[in-house]
Amino acid sequence: MRRLVGGLTAACLLTACSGTSTPPEAVPDTSSPDPHVLPAGKADLPLTAGSYFSPLDFVPPLAIAVPAGWSSTHRGDDAFDLGKPGLIVVFDTPDGETVAPVLKALRAKASHPTTVTGTLDGEPATGFDAIGGSGQLLASPSGTMSLDYAPGQRVRVLGTDVDGVPLLAVVLVPDGKQWGALLPAALALLGGVSRG
Repeated sequence: MRRLVGGLTAACLLTACSGTSTPPEAVPDTSSPDPHVLPAGKADLPLTAGSYFSPLDFVPPLAIAVPAGWSSTHRGDDAFDLGKPGLIVVFDTPDGETVAPVLKALRAKASHPTTVTGTLDGEPATGFDAIGGSGQLLASPSGTMSLDYAPGQRVRVLGTDVDGVPLLAVVLVPDGKQWGALLPAALALLGGVSRG
């Protein structure tokens, strides 16, 4: 598996990634009017409004309707992110046969988790919200990204199984006071996820 190393600071910056990277340009896919494949690697990639596909080798392949104002920094075969000021959404394919035990393990590490439901890739999803905390929240299987809990932040983790593959989406707002203002944008993004 490819090895890229990442981390998340409380300032909403994913850092310390290394490995091969491609120029920060989306690769057009001519099969539809405005799709783009997110290139693998680490680089700030501003995105215009439109349809984007998950990086090559990300399973399950996803298509995402991205509104204006979003960008991507980390893109690998096991995880990638989309963000805007004060908000990051990470898509991850954790190890395991199903998402249920993964969610259970992540929830056990959360500070005062609250059960939530939603949709992910058009499928019913379950998960939890958490406030603050410390320690690691999530590490992607190939090491593309890791997310840590931090005081003052808010997190939502949603998971589902897509064609026999577990899929997680993690919404992270480092300044928890902005949760109410930023969560609708995250949920709109998640609502625009379909199979690629």
